[in-house]
Amino acid sequence: MQKKYRSLLALVLAAVMLFSSACTKEPAPVETTAQTAAESTTSYEQYQQTELKSQAEFDAFTEKIFRESISANTIDLHYTLADPSAYGITDYEVTLGSYDTAEQNESLETLKNYQKELLAFPYEKLNEEQQLTYDIFNTYLTTAINGAKYYLYDNPVMPTIGIQSQLPVLLAEYTFYSEKDIQEYLVLLSQLDDYFTDLVKFENDKADAGLFMSDEIANEVIDGCRSFIENPEENFLIEVFDEKVDAFEGLSDEARASYKQTNRDTVLSDVINAYQILIDGLTALLGRGTNSGGLCNFPEGKEYYEYLIASNIGSPHSVEELLALTTNQLGVDSLAMNQLLTNDENLMAEVSSFTFSLSDPTEILEDLKSKIGKDFPALQDTNYTVKYVHKSMEDSLSPAFYLTPPIDRLQDNVIYINNGSPQNENSLYSTLAHEGYPGHLYQTVYSSAASSCNLRRALSYTGFSEGWATYVEFYSYSLDSGQKPELASLMSHNASASLALYALMDMNINYNGWDLAKTGEFLNQFYEIEDQEVIQTVYNAMISQPANYLNYYVGYLEILQLRQKAEKALGDKFSLLDFHTFLLDIGDAPFTVLNDYLDQWIGEQ
Repeated sequence: MQKKYRSLLALVLAAVMLFSSACTKEPAPVETTAQTAAESTTSYEQYQQTELKSQAEFDAFTEKIFRESISANTIDLHYTLADPSAYGITDYEVTLGSYDTAEQNESLETLKNYQKELLAFPYEKLNEEQQLTYDIFNTYLTTAINGAKYYLYDNPVMPTIGIQSQLPVLLAEYTFYSEKDIQEYLVLLSQLDDYFTDLVKFENDKADAGLFMSDEIANEVIDGCRSFIENPEENFLIEVFDEKVDAFEGLSDEARASYKQTNRDTVLSDVINAYQILIDGLTALLGRGTNSGGLCNFPEGKEYYEYLIASNIGSPHSVEELLALTTNQLGVDSLAMNQLLTNDENLMAEVSSFTFSLSDPTEILEDLKSKIGKDFPALQDTNYTVKYVHKSMEDSLSPAFYLTPPIDRLQDNVIYINNGSPQNENSLYSTLAHEGYPGHLYQTVYSSAASSCNLRRALSYTGFSEGWATYVEFYSYSLDSGQKPELASLMSHNASASLALYALMDMNINYNGWDLAKTGEFLNQFYEIEDQEVIQTVYNAMISQPANYLNYYVGYLEILQLRQKAEKALGDKFSLLDFHTFLLDIGDAPFTVLNDYLDQWIGEQ
């Protein structure tokens, strides 16, 4: 935006200089003045036409990449667009994609070509939204290209957030908008054994490179897979499919029965077989893991950890700086808690019995929805459905999660609750603030509606989305009118401090090399935990999902840094509503870009 205005300013200054020279020199003949004016007008019109052409070409470029990228696998396509044909996507292969190491070089060349095309556009001739897309996409491409060399460090198979845990839920929630969707779903299901065979090959490549997971982590994944296929005849993918087909209008009884039988046969053969292939493949690799500690113990582990922060969060800070910022915020929260406990000696007793005033999920979501209007911009009408994790998946999934709807059906939102998670017993209110209002659901729908660029809607920065959801989760403690403000504030600071401790362990284990003993000392210091089994569980969570906790805490911390910067610069002019609107209007973006745009926004305020 600054560059565009600078170009227009140059034209204005040129006109002023012409006027000044006319006052100090012999007046030019009328014909020459008229000719100059005509030439200036023609030149400006040509500039405008060139600008509009550049903008149209840029839109075509981003739309081309959007269509190409989401068509690479049908799960992505279906979860991004309910009706691909409306976006010109009609001819595509029905596929789960692959984890073929040989395709990595081809993917890297594609990214380099995208960036070459992007950089050819004249930045100053793009409109404001296009410049934002340019900045975000260029940062994304630069990071992805630089990180391609760490391909074998990727961990597609992990406890809780691995493909083997997430895919059953994505298949269960695969909405049937048309009969074609049913047919494509069954094709995808039949490919699952081939896809998992690719995963096993990838894990073998990792093992050959000395990068395979530890036996403890591998056994967690194996146990989760066994749990999922323990009772094949009762697998929830059979039950859920039958329910969806029964609810689908326009099918004959014969077609309905045929689809059900095909699905059942495919689950009992290809799906169960796929998980057995993964179990057998990982079991065969037990003992091949060379590192039972943090990521930094691998040859380029520290560099890969830095890449994860750059690709997921886009933080402008080094790991050392993030450690300092985290420690500082932990101190701020600790001081605030000490002050609250000093002011009210009864608070400590009340903490042990703390529960939110509401426990029903729908009541909680509606309560949150009704209370956020003061500090958050209005959201378009949207719907949501609350569902529960199937019993067979409770041990291997998060306490709750939100499924992002297609961009052409933003009204279809689903939040899953895991009844098997003890975390939900007394914190469901803040959990649903994280997943629903004003968390993931709210942010996804608002930001998607605020942007007209499909590519930007498809780009995801986990640090921003999880940072936002964590930021509003802590904010939500103040919304529960059933609690006294001091207790709510204490619990909010405590939640922030607890996550800071996990972030510190994540960074120190994976970047600074803390071992199990050092982690135990840390947990004993802050939580008085001495149980070796608990310490091992926490340690395994850190090494199996490196930088995962940073998506939440560092993302939150970066938003807090932006807010504090704006508050300091604007003083009495600062508005929380306006600040939140600024963040949501930009949406998913690296914090390096958000920092630059915040400076611009502060100037406008």
